[in-house]
Formats: sequence, structure tokens, C-alpha cells
Amino acid sequence: MGYVEAFKKLGYDLSNSRQDWSADKSDGVCLALRRSRTEWNKELNRSELNLWRLETPGSNGFEHKPGHKKRALHIARARDEFDGWLDVIRVGGLPGGNFEDAEIWNHEKRGIRWRIQEFDEESGFFFVATETFAAGVVG
Repeated sequence: MGYVEAFKKLGYDLSNSRQDWSADKSDGVCLALRRSRTEWNKELNRSELNLWRLETPGSNGFEHKPGHKKRALHIARARDEFDGWLDVIRVGGLPGGNFEDAEIWNHEKRGIRWRIQEFDEESGFFFVATETFAAGVVG
């Protein structure tokens, strides 16, 4: 599935499909996460993406890109308005390259959903992980 198509299937519109890594709507926030950057935590039995494990704030030029700045605003909104719960689109491709083969994370079918664990507004760095949730209870 295409990147823009995946966002649209979840009801999100990207204002700039070449720069946006996230989107929001009245009832949620959606992030694109690269499969190559997510890890399986055997001890906690969950998927995770922790930018602090992958990068150091200021070490990578992506922090100055419009997509990163917009994503930080979206993460803050998800934390403040939706108790950290997120819709997620997992994508292939390497960091710095194009997004490939987008896949919608179907949290209702899986019974687990991505949620913000930590977020630093100044750097925009974040840590997200999957958690069990009750369908229909959380935004």
C-alpha cells in the first residue's frame, strides 16, 4: 500500500506528503514508524521505537526538517488529548530515504496499540511502545 493511501484509509490527510511523518484529525494522531527502527522487547513482550537508543539529540539533521517539527506537535497533542494513544502506519525503507510499502497497524484486530511512553518537547525525541488496550474504550 502507498504511504499517502495508508493515511487516507485511516481518515488522515497529509498536508505535504513529501515532508510529513505524521498527521492528526479531530479524534486522533497517526505516526509513520519505520519497521527497521522498531525493536521487539522480549522481556516486556512488546514492540518499541526509542529514538534515544538510535540517535542523540542534535546528532542528525532530521531534527530541523519540517516533518520532525510537525511530528513533535502531533505527539504532544496525542499525549495531552488522547492519553498517548496513537494510530500507526509502519513503513519500509531506510532513514533518510523514501517510505516504502506502508502497512496500517490494525490495533482492533491485534488487540494492542501504540502508545507514547516518553516525549521530550525540546528535541522532539520520543519513545513509543505497544500496549494492550480495550477496543472502543480509548480514542
